[in-house]
Amino acid sequence: VLLAKWQLAGVEGTDHDPFEAQQMLETAAQTGNAEALFELGKLYFDDLGNKAKGLEYLQQAADKQHRAAQIFIQVATSIAPAIKMP
Repeated sequence: VLLAKWQLAGVEGTDHDPFEAQQMLETAAQTGNAEALFELGKLYFDDLGNKAKGLEYLQQAADKQHRAAQIFIQVATSIAPAIKMP
């Protein structure tokens, strides 16, 4: 998950590669990794423009007690009431 975050940010020594980061996060998310679910949810929600899919991943992370995912969902749905949870 950390390497995927670095690739998203283009940290020195890594290339900015959202596609590669997405693949790594999806692999980690398949194992139920809450941080990967959270990062993948943010990626879909913010960067890939698929808010519904992003919220699905964020909800899975929130269900695993990932506090940042819980807050993200709460803020996103309160700021934009048109955003509906899956």
